[in-house]
Amino acid sequence: MNFDDLARQYGEMTEKGILMSFKGAFAQPIIVEIGQTLRSKIAAQPIESITERTLLMKKIFAVFVELAQNVMFYSAEQELDEYGKECGVGILVISENADTYCVSSGNQIALGDEKPIRARCEALRTLSKDELKERYAEQRRLPRGGSKGAGLGFLDIARRADLPLEYAVTPLSSDRALFMLSAYIAKQL
Repeated sequence: MNFDDLARQYGEMTEKGILMSFKGAFAQPIIVEIGQTLRSKIAAQPIESITERTLLMKKIFAVFVELAQNVMFYSAEQELDEYGKECGVGILVISENADTYCVSSGNQIALGDEKPIRARCEALRTLSKDELKERYAEQRRLPRGGSKGAGLGFLDIARRADLPLEYAVTPLSSDRALFMLSAYIAKQL
């Protein structure tokens, strides 16, 4: 890699408050390692109340796990892990600003999945916290079907986020798009 590009990338990531980023295959061992690093970073944040720090860490970690698993299980781009098992390829970025932490992910989807995913995301954006909680409880009671994602996991992310979820879909080719999702967690509980 060109060192000027690397220096530029480092500066941009610092400027944007990026705490961590990963792009690649989301195999279970990688998710565990990133999760442990994330816990350490949040634990080191200057939050006076241990209870607030613990609650914040739980929210951020839960959102991270759901987004990472979404990439691992549902990305249209796949690679083999060290054991020959397919796992999804994508990107996950954790950043912060003065008021919030943001956990974002991106992964390829089939272009035919774009409309249903957009519809689910839009529906989640319109629900109140109480409605999200109720919908989550209802969804958990349903028998597990052959869902192709964006069900219980997205509901869990939306109910833990302190702001409405943000999403975007960017076409990559005639049959693939990049689906991106961001969840914001307030620093002050």
